[in-house]
Amino acid sequence: MNTYRQITRSHRPLGLGLLLMLGTSLTAQTSNAPAPAGSTPDDEVVQLSPFVVEAESGWSANETLSATRTKQALKDVPINIDAITADFMEDLNIGRADEVISFIAGVFVPGLMENDNQQDNLAFRGLAQRGNLSRNYFRWYAPSDTYNVERIDFGKGSNSLIFGEGEPGGQGTVFTKRAQFRNFGKLFMQVNDEGAYRVQLDVNRKLRDNLAVRFNAVERIEKTFQDASEFGLSGMTGTVTWEPFKDTQIRVEYEKGDFESSRGYAGVSIREISGRSRAFQGGVTYTSDNEYFYSAATSRPLVPNTDFTHPAVNGVTVYRLRSSNPDLASGNRPSGATLSLLEGSYIDVIMRNAAGQNVGVKRFDGLPKHYNIRGAFDRQGRPFTAFTTTIEQKIGDVALELAYNRQAQQQERTDNVFSNTIGVEVNGRPFIESTLDNKTFETLTHAFRATAVYNWDHFKNFQQLIVVSAEYLEDNVLNNRWIYANTAFVDQGLATDLSSLDRARIRLYLDDPQFYSRELFDRLKAPVMPTLPGLVTIKPIRRQDFISADARSGDGTRWRQASAASVSMSGNYFGGKLQSLVGLRRDFNRVWDWKSPRREGPYREDVFTVVKNKAEAGDYVENKNLRTATTSISTGLTYRLTRNINLYGTYSESFLFQDAFTFDKVRIGPAQGETKEIGIKGNLWDDRLAVTFGMFEIDRVNSIKSFDGVGPDLNADELEDLMNPNNLLPTDPQWKGAMRDRNSASRNYLSTESSKGFDVTLMARPLDGLQLRLTLAMADVKGVPDLGSLRGYYDAAVTRGNESPVLLADVKQLLEMIDLPNRPTGARAAKWSASWVADYSFSRDAGRILRGVRVGVNGSWRDNYLLGRTASGLDVEGGQTHLVNAYIMRDQKLWGQKVRVRLGVKNLTDLENGDYRKTSFGTLSNGDVAYRFSYVMPPMYDLSVTWDF
Repeated sequence: MNTYRQITRSHRPLGLGLLLMLGTSLTAQTSNAPAPAGSTPDDEVVQLSPFVVEAESGWSANETLSATRTKQALKDVPINIDAITADFMEDLNIGRADEVISFIAGVFVPGLMENDNQQDNLAFRGLAQRGNLSRNYFRWYAPSDTYNVERIDFGKGSNSLIFGEGEPGGQGTVFTKRAQFRNFGKLFMQVNDEGAYRVQLDVNRKLRDNLAVRFNAVERIEKTFQDASEFGLSGMTGTVTWEPFKDTQIRVEYEKGDFESSRGYAGVSIREISGRSRAFQGGVTYTSDNEYFYSAATSRPLVPNTDFTHPAVNGVTVYRLRSSNPDLASGNRPSGATLSLLEGSYIDVIMRNAAGQNVGVKRFDGLPKHYNIRGAFDRQGRPFTAFTTTIEQKIGDVALELAYNRQAQQQERTDNVFSNTIGVEVNGRPFIESTLDNKTFETLTHAFRATAVYNWDHFKNFQQLIVVSAEYLEDNVLNNRWIYANTAFVDQGLATDLSSLDRARIRLYLDDPQFYSRELFDRLKAPVMPTLPGLVTIKPIRRQDFISADARSGDGTRWRQASAASVSMSGNYFGGKLQSLVGLRRDFNRVWDWKSPRREGPYREDVFTVVKNKAEAGDYVENKNLRTATTSISTGLTYRLTRNINLYGTYSESFLFQDAFTFDKVRIGPAQGETKEIGIKGNLWDDRLAVTFGMFEIDRVNSIKSFDGVGPDLNADELEDLMNPNNLLPTDPQWKGAMRDRNSASRNYLSTESSKGFDVTLMARPLDGLQLRLTLAMADVKGVPDLGSLRGYYDAAVTRGNESPVLLADVKQLLEMIDLPNRPTGARAAKWSASWVADYSFSRDAGRILRGVRVGVNGSWRDNYLLGRTASGLDVEGGQTHLVNAYIMRDQKLWGQKVRVRLGVKNLTDLENGDYRKTSFGTLSNGDVAYRFSYVMPPMYDLSVTWDF
């Protein structure tokens, strides 16, 4: 069997529409001009690459690269792979890769309103996946839009042979569009009733018989039901395919774009019990009442330690809070469960006086659903550029591929926006707060890959496709964080360093007469906060390269070198009756962490992180814990039951290097996973039914879990209060510190996990014109969390009897929610899930009105899952959802070109819910369970036109 398959090239005439659009002499020269002397005729037989899967029309894909990175028939590989084609994404009007996941058996990603950072939220077969979909088998950190995507393959189970580091549940891979040797183009335009829009262009040109170019671009704004909640992308991709010699192909791709988003909340809540005071925190707080509150400390003796009111300056009043003031006592803050405050509903908040006694209730009405209370400063930018060049060369019977990928990707985030949980002061005033923190997480990547393929077929019944690969990666992560701080104490010589006493916060009162006006949100931005002279000057709150005395702005910055070598053999025996896969991979890893001790400027700010080759001595220090190597294997057999049905079985491994710690600084070792799976795949009834069915068992050890976003939000300060007696100072050798690193490491804990179940995907054409796609998955996930230390700290704090009741109540509630052996929580752990798509195309014999018309309806279902467990041992479930979409479209010819007009509705209904669904819960002060709800995305109607030219 030759490693190259043969097809015949053919031209496609260039349409008048493209000439009008492009209007270039280049287009005119390359449309249907006669071939120059000596050129290759149009019907020349050419050879296709074993490293590339060709674009396939329709919803079904027949080939894959995700077994050995070389082309093989999907049904012949002993791996469960679900391939989604460009036609499927276009027909269902899918613009984001995470929307595709709704139709993949056993794969989950949260919806747009519940996925703030659009990263690290995938779950395969109930096991959380760190990282996003890869891109052409290179790591990819940004979200993926489908404007330049040819297909997406979702491989189930462990597969480090192909992907290197990864989780055992599976991995998705995006394949981008390549320049092809024919002329075509497509223009897509869409609007919807929320004011969103999408414009997309795809133009491919054959410049010469051996040279082709392709350009893709997109401009989109997606909107939700909430004000100022938008998800945008401006992106463009240029690709070139050049065949300078008969057995040589060079491909170049350059992509540039920016995901620009301002986000909303899927639900708003309020604390069950009011504060016993005005409940300020340490530092400087500016309120929407035009007031400043700032705290004193004995460490700054030159500042009077008494309360005072500064004479008003420009209408601003300043208050001084000494450390013993009840307004600063954390135990006096709003407490109890957080309760959903839905539109049209109300909550009666229990009011307390300064002595902590209940003095009645105060009713608060739900905010309108469209209110977005994050504030005017929420932003998440994701600018990126990517360059890839690939050289393929055939030498005799050996096919070679050399590939290089360079990426520069960045997250620009304002994570600490106004909270979606409302608190109530002792005086009955509702408020929300923010700390205005900024972050940038940048990644600069250089990756190289070399692959050689040889088909050893010297014996008729014993053939081996041998694939040898080598990889090298350099990856520089550059993190920088800022807080907003008052610099007055340092400016006046009352302090030498910034501290938590200088951290700026803002508080917005919801009973402000201007509430929900843009003017109110705008005047609470840091640059417009007033400057006040006086006993202690409050200067403009400005951004500082600083987090705290215990953490650095650049924490998480690292430079990594990784390399790997792998070999695999795909065997073919007895005329294809039996096929095998055996693969071995060895990975090597080294990491240098940013440990720069340098500070600069009058406020001793952390220095800005730089790439390793521009850093000073001592900035980067090698992490010996990550100077390591590992070996992983993949094995599998495929047995042909009939001509079109194969039985397969596989054993495969995965690994993930990690230098991670629990919340209390206990090191977590490398994550390891293994998959055992058997299944069946193939076609029935003259290819009218395609089926993939797999039964699996997956084990994972050293799994990192986080209680970030699960129940009460405990920060590092609160955890240290829990872990240490009140009379113990941070300078004491017995002091236990909490992690203050990136990615919410202060909330990490350890767990082992397993997942057993099955998933099935069916593609059917039972009638002419009707096509169906059905998936069903069951994943029984069991995990054993290691929460002995957190429970021990809690028990000791209860025994001490002098910790904040609110803190103890929050930790107790958290333990109830996550300390659940063999019962993982969250949507990823829903045992059952399914999706369905039905599409009918009227025949050519239908009446004139119906000719070319297609109608479709589809849905995605996820069963209830465990939200947590109450103190009384009651398991609380919820979250079930079944969103339904529909469309009608018509294809017809206009001026000789194909035009599609499509009317669609997303979120037509949720068959399991009304306007909102259960997503979490709290335990009320009386012991009752109170569900928290998220709004269900309402129907959104869209109209689109697609023009093929």
